[in-house]
Amino acid sequence: MLYFLLALKTGKVVLYKSQESDDTIELDIDNWVLAFDVVINQKKISKDSEEYKKFKERAGLPESNFSLAQLFIDSSSSTKFNEDISTLGKNKLSELSGDSRASLLTFIDHWVKGMSENGKSVLGYSAQREESKSADELNPYAPSFPPTSIDYFCYPWRGVDGQGSNKDYQDDNALSYLLMSNFKNPPAEGAMGYTGPWVDGAGDRGASFCMSRTLFWEWMLPLARQVVVAMTPVPDTPYLEWKGTPSDAPYGFWTRYHIGDTGASNSSYKWVSNAYGGWSTSTEDKSTARKVNKPDSGSDWMNAAQYVTNIQASVAFTAGKESLTVKGGNDFKYDLNHHRSSGSPTEFWVTVHTTWELEIDMASIEEGGLVFRFKESNDHVKVTYDEGGGMHLTDTAQNIADEMADGLKKSMNSALHDVSNVLAEAMANANRLCLPAAGTFFMKDPLFNQGGDLLVKLAYDGADPPPPPSKGKYRFRPPTLNSLVRRANTQGSGNA
Repeated sequence: MLYFLLALKTGKVVLYKSQESDDTIELDIDNWVLAFDVVINQKKISKDSEEYKKFKERAGLPESNFSLAQLFIDSSSSTKFNEDISTLGKNKLSELSGDSRASLLTFIDHWVKGMSENGKSVLGYSAQREESKSADELNPYAPSFPPTSIDYFCYPWRGVDGQGSNKDYQDDNALSYLLMSNFKNPPAEGAMGYTGPWVDGAGDRGASFCMSRTLFWEWMLPLARQVVVAMTPVPDTPYLEWKGTPSDAPYGFWTRYHIGDTGASNSSYKWVSNAYGGWSTSTEDKSTARKVNKPDSGSDWMNAAQYVTNIQASVAFTAGKESLTVKGGNDFKYDLNHHRSSGSPTEFWVTVHTTWELEIDMASIEEGGLVFRFKESNDHVKVTYDEGGGMHLTDTAQNIADEMADGLKKSMNSALHDVSNVLAEAMANANRLCLPAAGTFFMKDPLFNQGGDLLVKLAYDGADPPPPPSKGKYRFRPPTLNSLVRRANTQGSGNA
């Protein structure tokens, strides 16, 4: 629900005590705030009307093709007084007599109707882009989600000091963003939860843009999923063969895997909301195995198996900060079992525990679009390992386990570097997140609030929009992640 707040700074109100008496009571006005429910309606503007032509001229879109509707407070259904958020200074509405109270509410009702009769109930315009024969006629500054053009009239949000004439108060006001940034067709109630003041007279925050948690993360989570998919080790058939020498370790073996679950279905790695405000995902375990027999022997054989388990990842943000974090981990186990014709079977195993983390900063805002930067670090991937078993090997079990862990870490670091580059390019171009009002507001200091909504400072720049980008600049498809495959050394470097 939206509310109109009528601020009365100073003055006096005289009310009759009852309808049968001429006796009155006098109330001092001292920063009163009277609130009533607002119902927003719309009136379609004909394309051949003078109002439509003036809007196109004022918006700077003479060649664009869009439908237009005027948004206004519907006074026929907007006069319900809201006592819960109204304040009468030292006075209390409940202490007034029934007739005095009725007189005050009648005054409020007349005020609302007076606004409508004098044309002061217009909030703004809803302009929805329509396709034209030539794509070049479309608005080059259209944001990456509808609607594509907004005008601002929002008189209830003129500013905290109440000064100035009624005009396009773009430098003090962002109510239209509240209504039009959540894929709702205006007018729409409850399109976005309230997350803070839209106009703040303190400091340099002339106004605030808020993109709802639902809208921002609907755009971001699919990109974060690409990171998780690209960072998942997938076991290939392990290298294992009979070599014959040395006699006490006649089998050659090593790990084989690639980084990046390129075969993942669209239904896998789905994000689930967490109680603390972030998201998490996981997927099923993966495994491969190979068995090799000693030639001409059915009782001497070795089995090599690889398992990737505990595959999980999460996305988190911190309220009041400009960064988000994607991190995950998994366990990679390599297991060898040697069965001999004489003697007891022997085993060798290594389990590598991997964790990785990627921090993404919203570093700045340029031309109405968010700019994302991946934080540089040499410590994005960490590994530890356990090893065991009593198998006789050509090298120490610790050295072989250390080499396997180091190889996995290098592969994971390489995959993380590649997916960071692909996403950085995509988020700067084809998948760029463009906010409304490019060329109308300076935008800076993006951060998350407690609920995960995106908040951005706005300041009116007072200048014409910047020139459009060169044709086709943001119209190419970014590289896919199917090429992000890093294979480990496939040559046997261990013998058993």
